[in-house]
Amino acid sequence: MIADCLGIKKPDLKVDIFGDFRLLRHSIIHHRGIALPGIEKCKVLKWFNENDQIALTEDQIKTIIFYFKIQVNDIASIQ
Repeated sequence: MIADCLGIKKPDLKVDIFGDFRLLRHSIIHHRGIALPGIEKCKVLKWFNENDQIALTEDQIKTIIFYFKIQVNDIASIQ
């Protein structure tokens, strides 16, 4: 839907922080906060390895927000 609004193809709209956040969320919600093997595919948020307990610090949360803002602004500049 976002790609359609920007007039680009979905594969051209890859945002590393979104993928990393998806992997973190999946481990936290569906695996009781234990990092799944896919967590090592993170490109930006490289804090955890498989089977690590995920407990985000305040600084890590600030980093996630920082990268979200940067990459959302990058998407907006495509228009």
